[in-house]
Amino acid sequence: MNKLNKNLLLFFLSATVFLLSAELILECYDYLKVRAEGKQHQPYYSFSCYTSDGKQINKLRGYLKLVLNPFSGYTHLPNQVTPYFSINSQGFRAKKEYQAKTGQKRIIVVGGSTAFGTGLLRDEDTFCAQLEKLLPDSEVINAAVIGYHSGQEMVYLLTDLIDLKPDLIIALDGANDAYRTEEAKAINAIGVSGFRKVESQLRESYILTESNFIVRLSSLYKVFFPRLVELAGRTIRRIKKVTHKSVAVTYMDDYDENDLITASRAYAKNISKMSMIARASNCKFICLFQPTQLSSGTRRINSGKIPYDIFRSEAKKYFQEKNILYADLNEYGARILKEFYMDDGHLDAKGNLVLAEVTCEIIKNKRLLEAHN
Repeated sequence: MNKLNKNLLLFFLSATVFLLSAELILECYDYLKVRAEGKQHQPYYSFSCYTSDGKQINKLRGYLKLVLNPFSGYTHLPNQVTPYFSINSQGFRAKKEYQAKTGQKRIIVVGGSTAFGTGLLRDEDTFCAQLEKLLPDSEVINAAVIGYHSGQEMVYLLTDLIDLKPDLIIALDGANDAYRTEEAKAINAIGVSGFRKVESQLRESYILTESNFIVRLSSLYKVFFPRLVELAGRTIRRIKKVTHKSVAVTYMDDYDENDLITASRAYAKNISKMSMIARASNCKFICLFQPTQLSSGTRRINSGKIPYDIFRSEAKKYFQEKNILYADLNEYGARILKEFYMDDGHLDAKGNLVLAEVTCEIIKNKRLLEAHN
């Protein structure tokens, strides 16, 4: 073996050892990070995902367990008891079960993590539990699921919730549909949280198992060095953002006004369909735009406008045209104070109480629990 070949072999071995060492270091760091994140409960609960037969499919091991669902993508794994919350056998945040209606009025709340009450220390502190206390002749079912978009809420309502024969359905949502650029840029994904991620993972699985030998061989680096690949991808994205002088603000940095309008129209149509499902079942319906600090004016897109304001304004036009009942809880900033927020969108126990008080007033003023004429 000549000197050049020896040098090349030495370089190859050294590079391989370096990459393997770097991958192992990143794996150890990732393990410690995931372990720490698994203990998080504020401002939101850490979570983990499972197949329908109980096999874990993500690396996180959080308090809240999610299970794949053939209709809505995923939902809460039934029968969970943690120090901070309980999930009953029906997948609702509650210690009790909901069966046939009694003499009480039944309210079902759909939405994402804000409606679910993520980050709260007790089930009794949630919006739904507080609302039930304020409406003693009613029971309020917390059917919210973290991360849900309007499309998932609509499917959940149609396939499961409407069978519980509610008197009133409340959709407390908006922010999840407004602030997910990847969904807004793909029409078939709007209103469904996690759709693009599932697509991406299915594509990766196909490449590594079903494509031709050359493609499989050329993709093996993703099997041996997944964390290095992920790190390289994040670095490239950051360089691109710096190059384009974009401002990184949570999950809004890729938005423009057209994205927001597209997402808002899809959201409004999903809300309209939920309203129709309720009406067909002799049930009343109201959409509540969830309050967030993102509407306070501190976060803006390139046009200088506030993204959530654009989103809500466009949806309201549709609701008014279709005669869909709604209320904007962002207009109650004098009562839902900034100090009640644990982060941009999740309220503490006091914030959930005020949210319930405002909603109770809306229900009574609009006579939403009175019998149909």
